[in-house]
Amino acid sequence: MKQVGIIVAGSAYPMDGFKSGLQDVGWVEGKNLSLQIRAAEGQLHLLPEFAAAMVNTGVDLIAVIGAVTVRAVRQATSSIPSCLRWLSSRSATDWPRTWIAPAETSPV
Repeated sequence: MKQVGIIVAGSAYPMDGFKSGLQDVGWVEGKNLSLQIRAAEGQLHLLPEFAAAMVNTGVDLIAVIGAVTVRAVRQATSSIPSCLRWLSSRSATDWPRTWIAPAETSPV
């Protein structure tokens, strides 16, 4: 099972659309995917702690929502792949579709 860490600087909003998009390409939480979601709720000093914890648990990918979280992840690891997404009306809907389906050869 692949493990994906998700770090957000703000609130942990519902991830139903994101999870649905992942399912559309074959990634199913609890079946072949485990999601670890950490939300700083605006307390940015927590971001390095969240990133370090994800590195220590051995996630396969760290997804960073919002540009402010990038520095914490880059300081915590250079070996775990990460992806960044700003959530705007243009980009929020296409994020899961950009992932490779699990049946394909993938680094994740």
